[in-house]
Amino acid sequence: DPASKVPWATWDEAGYVNTPAAQQLASEAASQSIVLLKNVARTLPLKAVGAATRKAMTVAVIGRNANATSNMQGNYFGTAPFLISPIAGISKHAKTVYSDGVDTEAAAKLVAEADAVVLVVGLLSDCSLEGKRAPGAACALGKSDEAEGHDRTSLLLPGNQDALIADVASAASKKKIPVALVVMSGGQLDISEHEANPHVGAIVWCGYPGQSGGAAIADILFGHTNPSGSLTLTWYKEEFTQQVKATDMGMRPDKTTGNPGRSYRFFTGEPLYRFGHGLSFTAFEHTLRTVGSATVESSAIEAAGRPLPADRVAGMTLSLSMLSKTTVLSLECNTTNVGDYDGAKPILIF
Repeated sequence: DPASKVPWATWDEAGYVNTPAAQQLASEAASQSIVLLKNVARTLPLKAVGAATRKAMTVAVIGRNANATSNMQGNYFGTAPFLISPIAGISKHAKTVYSDGVDTEAAAKLVAEADAVVLVVGLLSDCSLEGKRAPGAACALGKSDEAEGHDRTSLLLPGNQDALIADVASAASKKKIPVALVVMSGGQLDISEHEANPHVGAIVWCGYPGQSGGAAIADILFGHTNPSGSLTLTWYKEEFTQQVKATDMGMRPDKTTGNPGRSYRFFTGEPLYRFGHGLSFTAFEHTLRTVGSATVESSAIEAAGRPLPADRVAGMTLSLSMLSKTTVLSLECNTTNVGDYDGAKPILIF
Protein backbone atom coordinates (compact mmCIF):
# COMPACT_ATOMS: atom_id res chain seq x y z
CA ASP A 1 0.00 0.00 0.00
CA PRO A 2 1.14 3.59 -0.49
CA ALA A 3 2.85 5.08 2.56
CA SER A 4 0.07 7.65 2.92
CA LYS A 5 -2.39 4.85 3.74
CA VAL A 6 -0.11 2.93 6.09
CA PRO A 7 -0.09 4.11 9.71
CA TRP A 8 3.33 2.53 10.22
CA ALA A 9 4.91 4.07 7.12
CA THR A 10 8.31 3.89 8.77
CA TRP A 11 8.42 0.12 8.12
CA ASP A 12 10.24 0.86 4.86
CA GLU A 13 12.67 3.14 6.61
CA ALA A 14 13.19 0.60 9.37
CA GLY A 15 14.45 -1.92 6.83
CA TYR A 16 11.60 -4.45 6.93
CA VAL A 17 10.45 -3.96 3.34
CA ASN A 18 12.48 -4.48 0.14
CA THR A 19 15.61 -5.63 1.94
CA PRO A 20 18.45 -7.39 0.08
CA ALA A 21 17.30 -10.63 1.73
CA ALA A 22 13.73 -10.10 0.50
CA GLN A 23 14.93 -9.39 -3.02
CA GLN A 24 17.05 -12.54 -2.96
CA LEU A 25 14.06 -14.55 -1.74
CA ALA A 26 11.92 -13.25 -4.62
CA SER A 27 14.67 -14.22 -7.06
CA GLU A 28 15.02 -17.71 -5.59
CA ALA A 29 11.24 -18.23 -5.61
CA ALA A 30 11.12 -17.38 -9.30
CA SER A 31 14.04 -19.69 -10.15
CA GLN A 32 12.74 -22.65 -8.13
CA SER A 33 9.22 -22.42 -9.56
CA ILE A 34 10.23 -22.50 -13.24
CA VAL A 35 9.54 -25.88 -14.86
CA LEU A 36 11.45 -27.37 -17.80
CA LEU A 37 8.80 -29.23 -19.80
CA LYS A 38 10.80 -30.23 -22.90
CA ASN A 39 14.48 -30.24 -23.78
CA VAL A 40 15.38 -32.18 -26.93
CA ALA A 41 19.04 -32.83 -27.71
CA ARG A 42 20.12 -30.41 -24.99
CA THR A 43 18.65 -27.35 -26.65
CA LEU A 44 19.03 -25.70 -23.25
CA PRO A 45 21.14 -24.29 -21.89
CA LEU A 46 21.89 -22.01 -24.82
CA LYS A 47 25.56 -22.06 -25.73
CA ALA A 48 27.63 -19.14 -26.96
CA VAL A 49 28.57 -19.28 -30.61
CA GLY A 50 31.74 -18.30 -32.41
CA ALA A 51 33.86 -18.68 -29.27
CA ALA A 52 37.05 -18.71 -31.33
CA THR A 53 36.31 -15.25 -32.65
CA ARG A 54 34.64 -14.18 -29.38
CA LYS A 55 31.53 -13.27 -31.27
CA ALA A 56 28.63 -12.45 -28.96
CA MET A 57 25.46 -14.50 -29.31
CA THR A 58 22.42 -12.70 -30.71
CA VAL A 59 19.06 -13.93 -29.45
CA ALA A 60 15.75 -13.08 -31.13
CA VAL A 61 13.31 -12.52 -28.26
CA ILE A 62 9.78 -12.73 -29.63
CA GLY A 63 6.25 -12.78 -28.22
CA ARG A 64 3.52 -10.93 -26.35
CA ASN A 65 5.25 -11.55 -22.99
CA ALA A 66 8.84 -11.01 -24.17
CA ASN A 67 8.79 -7.51 -22.69
CA ALA A 68 6.34 -8.24 -19.88
CA THR A 69 6.72 -6.32 -16.63
CA SER A 70 3.47 -5.87 -14.69
CA ASN A 71 2.04 -9.07 -16.16
CA MET A 72 4.77 -11.08 -14.40
CA GLN A 73 2.99 -10.30 -11.12
CA GLY A 74 -0.31 -11.98 -11.98
CA ASN A 75 -3.27 -9.91 -10.83
CA TYR A 76 -2.88 -9.69 -7.06
CA PHE A 77 0.27 -7.99 -5.83
CA GLY A 78 1.87 -5.13 -3.96
CA THR A 79 4.22 -2.47 -5.28
CA ALA A 80 7.38 -4.05 -6.65
CA PRO A 81 10.64 -2.08 -6.33
CA PHE A 82 11.59 -3.14 -9.87
CA LEU A 83 10.39 -5.46 -12.64
CA ILE A 84 12.94 -7.30 -14.79
CA SER A 85 11.31 -8.27 -18.08
CA PRO A 86 12.36 -11.43 -19.97
CA ILE A 87 14.17 -9.43 -22.67
CA ALA A 88 15.95 -7.35 -20.02
CA GLY A 89 17.13 -10.55 -18.33
CA ILE A 90 18.27 -12.11 -21.60
CA SER A 91 20.07 -8.89 -22.58
CA LYS A 92 22.42 -9.41 -19.64
CA HIS A 93 23.72 -12.58 -21.33
CA ALA A 94 23.53 -11.85 -25.06
CA LYS A 95 22.73 -9.31 -27.73
CA THR A 96 18.99 -9.21 -28.45
CA VAL A 97 16.62 -8.30 -31.24
CA TYR A 98 12.94 -7.99 -30.35
CA SER A 99 9.44 -8.40 -31.76
CA ASP A 100 6.16 -8.41 -29.85
CA GLY A 101 4.84 -11.01 -32.30
CA VAL A 102 1.83 -9.05 -33.53
CA ASP A 103 3.16 -9.26 -37.09
CA THR A 104 3.98 -12.95 -37.50
CA GLU A 105 5.74 -12.49 -40.84
CA ALA A 106 7.98 -9.72 -39.50
CA ALA A 107 8.80 -11.80 -36.42
CA ALA A 108 9.84 -14.76 -38.57
CA LYS A 109 12.14 -12.50 -40.62
CA LEU A 110 13.86 -11.45 -37.39
CA VAL A 111 15.30 -14.96 -37.17
CA ALA A 112 17.80 -14.04 -39.91
CA GLU A 113 19.59 -11.77 -37.43
CA ALA A 114 19.84 -14.34 -34.64
CA ASP A 115 21.91 -17.27 -33.39
CA ALA A 116 19.04 -18.52 -31.20
CA VAL A 117 15.34 -17.80 -30.70
CA VAL A 118 13.43 -17.40 -27.43
CA LEU A 119 9.65 -17.13 -27.80
CA VAL A 120 7.94 -15.75 -24.67
CA VAL A 121 4.22 -16.38 -25.02
CA GLY A 122 1.25 -17.19 -22.84
CA LEU A 123 -1.57 -15.41 -21.05
CA LEU A 124 -2.28 -11.99 -19.63
CA SER A 125 -3.52 -11.67 -16.08
CA ASP A 126 -3.02 -7.94 -15.65
CA CYS A 127 -3.15 -6.55 -19.16
CA SER A 128 -4.72 -3.31 -17.94
CA LEU A 129 -1.24 -2.36 -16.77
CA GLU A 130 0.44 -3.50 -19.99
CA GLY A 131 -1.52 -1.17 -22.29
CA LYS A 132 -4.83 -0.75 -24.03
CA ARG A 133 -4.16 -3.58 -26.45
CA ALA A 134 -1.95 -6.54 -25.71
CA PRO A 135 0.33 -7.84 -28.48
CA GLY A 136 -1.14 -10.81 -30.28
CA ALA A 137 -4.68 -10.46 -28.95
CA ALA A 138 -7.58 -8.03 -28.76
CA CYS A 139 -7.27 -7.22 -25.07
CA ALA A 140 -9.16 -4.07 -24.16
CA LEU A 141 -8.13 -1.93 -21.24
CA GLY A 142 -9.14 -3.65 -18.02
CA LYS A 143 -9.58 -7.10 -19.64
CA SER A 144 -7.34 -10.15 -19.27
CA ASP A 145 -7.11 -13.81 -20.28
CA GLU A 146 -7.27 -15.09 -16.71
CA ALA A 147 -7.67 -13.36 -13.39
CA GLU A 148 -9.62 -13.43 -10.17
CA GLY A 149 -13.24 -13.39 -11.27
CA HIS A 150 -12.32 -14.07 -14.91
CA ASP A 151 -12.02 -17.73 -15.91
CA ARG A 152 -10.98 -19.10 -19.29
CA THR A 153 -13.19 -21.25 -21.51
CA SER A 154 -10.32 -22.64 -23.60
CA LEU A 155 -6.90 -24.15 -22.91
CA LEU A 156 -5.47 -22.88 -26.20
CA LEU A 157 -3.13 -19.94 -26.54
CA PRO A 158 -5.18 -16.85 -27.44
CA GLY A 159 -4.63 -14.68 -30.49
CA ASN A 160 -2.11 -15.59 -33.17
CA GLN A 161 0.39 -17.18 -30.80
CA ASP A 162 0.22 -20.76 -32.12
CA ALA A 163 0.80 -19.54 -35.66
CA LEU A 164 3.59 -17.26 -34.45
CA ILE A 165 5.43 -20.12 -32.74
CA ALA A 166 5.05 -22.44 -35.75
CA ASP A 167 6.22 -19.83 -38.27
CA VAL A 168 9.18 -18.63 -36.22
CA ALA A 169 10.27 -22.19 -35.40
CA SER A 170 10.06 -23.13 -39.07
CA ALA A 171 12.25 -20.17 -40.04
CA ALA A 172 14.74 -21.06 -37.30
CA SER A 173 14.94 -24.67 -38.47
CA LYS A 174 16.00 -23.55 -41.94
CA LYS A 175 18.83 -21.61 -40.35
CA LYS A 176 19.53 -24.52 -37.97
CA ILE A 177 19.43 -22.43 -34.79
CA PRO A 178 17.86 -23.47 -31.47
CA VAL A 179 14.33 -22.44 -30.43
CA ALA A 180 13.23 -22.23 -26.79
CA LEU A 181 9.59 -21.57 -25.90
CA VAL A 182 8.85 -19.82 -22.60
CA VAL A 183 5.21 -20.00 -21.47
CA MET A 184 3.89 -17.44 -18.97
CA SER A 185 0.54 -18.29 -17.38
CA GLY A 186 -1.18 -19.12 -14.14
CA GLY A 187 -3.22 -22.06 -15.43
CA GLN A 188 -2.35 -24.86 -17.81
CA LEU A 189 -2.36 -24.53 -21.61
CA ASP A 190 -2.73 -26.99 -24.44
CA ILE A 191 0.62 -26.55 -26.19
CA SER A 192 0.64 -30.10 -27.56
CA GLU A 193 1.27 -28.73 -31.07
CA HIS A 194 4.59 -27.28 -29.91
CA GLU A 195 5.49 -30.24 -27.72
CA ALA A 196 5.27 -32.35 -30.88
CA ASN A 197 7.02 -29.81 -33.12
CA PRO A 198 10.62 -31.01 -33.76
CA HIS A 199 11.67 -27.43 -34.50
CA VAL A 200 10.81 -26.35 -30.93
CA GLY A 201 13.71 -27.78 -28.96
CA ALA A 202 12.79 -26.68 -25.44
CA ILE A 203 9.72 -25.53 -23.51
CA VAL A 204 9.82 -23.75 -20.17
CA TRP A 205 6.85 -22.78 -18.00
CA CYS A 206 7.48 -19.85 -15.67
CA GLY A 207 4.04 -19.14 -14.17
CA TYR A 208 3.88 -15.45 -13.29
CA PRO A 209 7.42 -15.15 -11.88
CA GLY A 210 7.32 -11.75 -10.17
CA GLN A 211 9.78 -8.87 -9.95
CA SER A 212 12.91 -10.89 -10.82
CA GLY A 213 11.13 -13.09 -13.36
CA GLY A 214 13.11 -12.01 -16.40
CA ALA A 215 16.43 -12.61 -14.65
CA ALA A 216 15.31 -16.04 -13.42
CA ILE A 217 14.16 -17.05 -16.91
CA ALA A 218 17.46 -15.92 -18.46
CA ASP A 219 19.54 -17.72 -15.85
CA ILE A 220 17.86 -20.99 -16.80
CA LEU A 221 18.04 -20.36 -20.55
CA PHE A 222 21.81 -19.84 -20.30
CA GLY A 223 22.50 -22.54 -17.73
CA HIS A 224 23.40 -20.36 -14.75
CA THR A 225 20.52 -22.06 -12.92
CA ASN A 226 19.47 -25.69 -13.33
CA PRO A 227 15.64 -25.90 -13.36
CA SER A 228 14.15 -27.94 -10.54
CA GLY A 229 10.45 -27.05 -10.60
CA SER A 230 7.67 -29.61 -10.96
CA LEU A 231 4.16 -29.01 -12.28
CA THR A 232 1.65 -28.41 -9.51
CA LEU A 233 -1.32 -29.54 -11.58
CA THR A 234 -2.21 -31.84 -14.45
CA TRP A 235 -2.05 -30.20 -17.89
CA TYR A 236 -4.97 -31.31 -20.07
CA LYS A 237 -5.55 -31.01 -23.80
CA GLU A 238 -8.23 -28.74 -25.25
CA GLU A 239 -10.66 -31.66 -25.66
CA PHE A 240 -10.99 -31.76 -21.88
CA THR A 241 -12.98 -28.49 -21.95
CA GLN A 242 -15.61 -30.20 -24.12
CA GLN A 243 -15.78 -33.34 -21.99
CA VAL A 244 -16.69 -31.78 -18.68
CA LYS A 245 -18.57 -28.62 -17.74
CA ALA A 246 -16.85 -26.15 -15.47
CA THR A 247 -19.84 -26.39 -13.14
CA ASP A 248 -19.37 -30.18 -12.77
CA MET A 249 -17.56 -30.50 -9.45
CA GLY A 250 -17.08 -34.27 -9.71
CA MET A 251 -13.49 -35.45 -9.36
CA ARG A 252 -14.09 -39.06 -10.41
CA PRO A 253 -14.97 -40.24 -13.94
CA ASP A 254 -18.67 -40.30 -14.77
CA LYS A 255 -19.77 -42.18 -17.88
CA THR A 256 -23.24 -40.65 -17.80
CA THR A 257 -21.93 -37.09 -18.07
CA GLY A 258 -18.75 -37.83 -20.01
CA ASN A 259 -16.57 -36.45 -17.21
CA PRO A 260 -13.15 -38.14 -17.64
CA GLY A 261 -12.17 -37.34 -14.06
CA ARG A 262 -9.79 -34.76 -12.71
CA SER A 263 -6.26 -34.65 -11.31
CA TYR A 264 -3.51 -37.27 -11.29
CA ARG A 265 -5.70 -39.50 -9.12
CA PHE A 266 -8.82 -39.75 -11.25
CA PHE A 267 -8.19 -38.49 -14.80
CA THR A 268 -8.69 -41.38 -17.24
CA GLY A 269 -7.45 -39.61 -20.37
CA GLU A 270 -3.90 -38.97 -21.55
CA PRO A 271 -2.67 -35.66 -20.14
CA LEU A 272 -0.36 -33.35 -22.02
CA TYR A 273 1.90 -33.19 -18.96
CA ARG A 274 1.40 -35.14 -15.77
CA PHE A 275 1.25 -33.62 -12.32
CA GLY A 276 4.82 -33.44 -11.00
CA HIS A 277 6.44 -33.35 -14.44
CA GLY A 278 9.68 -31.39 -14.54
CA LEU A 279 12.99 -31.97 -16.32
CA SER A 280 16.55 -31.02 -15.41
CA PHE A 281 19.85 -30.35 -17.17
CA THR A 282 21.27 -33.27 -15.23
CA ALA A 283 20.11 -36.84 -14.55
CA PHE A 284 19.14 -38.46 -11.26
CA GLU A 285 18.92 -42.05 -10.09
CA HIS A 286 16.58 -42.96 -7.23
CA THR A 287 16.65 -45.97 -4.93
CA LEU A 288 13.48 -46.40 -2.87
CA ARG A 289 12.97 -48.86 -0.04
CA THR A 290 10.81 -49.33 3.01
CA VAL A 291 12.43 -48.83 6.39
CA GLY A 292 12.00 -51.46 9.13
CA SER A 293 8.92 -52.76 7.37
CA ALA A 294 6.48 -55.30 8.73
CA THR A 295 2.97 -56.41 7.81
CA VAL A 296 0.29 -55.37 10.28
CA GLU A 297 -3.38 -56.12 10.71
CA SER A 298 -5.89 -53.73 9.20
CA SER A 299 -7.20 -52.84 12.64
CA ALA A 300 -3.85 -51.22 13.42
CA ILE A 301 -4.19 -48.69 10.62
CA GLU A 302 -6.57 -45.79 10.78
CA ALA A 303 -7.18 -42.82 8.52
CA ALA A 304 -8.83 -39.77 10.05
CA GLY A 305 -9.77 -41.91 13.02
CA ARG A 306 -11.51 -44.62 10.96
CA PRO A 307 -10.07 -48.09 10.21
CA LEU A 308 -9.13 -48.63 6.57
CA PRO A 309 -10.81 -51.54 4.70
CA ALA A 310 -8.80 -54.74 4.68
CA ASP A 311 -8.36 -54.65 0.89
CA ARG A 312 -6.68 -51.24 1.19
CA VAL A 313 -4.23 -52.58 3.74
CA ALA A 314 -3.35 -55.97 2.26
CA GLY A 315 0.37 -56.21 1.70
CA MET A 316 1.04 -52.73 3.08
CA THR A 317 4.30 -52.51 5.00
CA LEU A 318 4.89 -50.21 7.92
CA SER A 319 7.83 -48.98 9.92
CA LEU A 320 7.46 -50.43 13.42
CA SER A 321 9.55 -47.63 14.89
CA MET A 322 7.24 -44.95 13.50
CA LEU A 323 3.91 -46.75 13.59
CA SER A 324 1.07 -44.51 14.67
CA LYS A 325 -2.46 -43.64 13.68
CA THR A 326 -1.11 -41.10 11.19
CA THR A 327 1.94 -42.93 9.80
CA VAL A 328 1.02 -45.73 7.41
CA LEU A 329 4.31 -46.12 5.61
CA SER A 330 7.93 -45.10 6.13
CA LEU A 331 10.17 -44.89 3.08
CA GLU A 332 13.80 -44.07 2.44
CA CYS A 333 14.91 -42.65 -0.90
CA ASN A 334 18.53 -42.26 -1.97
CA THR A 335 18.96 -39.85 -4.87
CA THR A 336 22.20 -39.62 -6.82
CA ASN A 337 23.11 -36.98 -9.40
CA VAL A 338 24.63 -38.98 -12.26
CA GLY A 339 24.80 -36.12 -14.76
CA ASP A 340 27.20 -33.26 -15.40
CA TYR A 341 25.33 -30.34 -13.79
CA ASP A 342 24.68 -29.56 -10.15
CA GLY A 343 20.95 -29.81 -9.53
CA ALA A 344 18.08 -30.19 -7.11
CA LYS A 345 15.19 -32.64 -7.40
CA PRO A 346 11.86 -32.73 -5.53
CA ILE A 347 10.95 -36.32 -4.68
CA LEU A 348 7.26 -37.10 -5.23
CA ILE A 349 5.79 -40.41 -4.05
CA PHE A 350 2.26 -41.53 -4.95
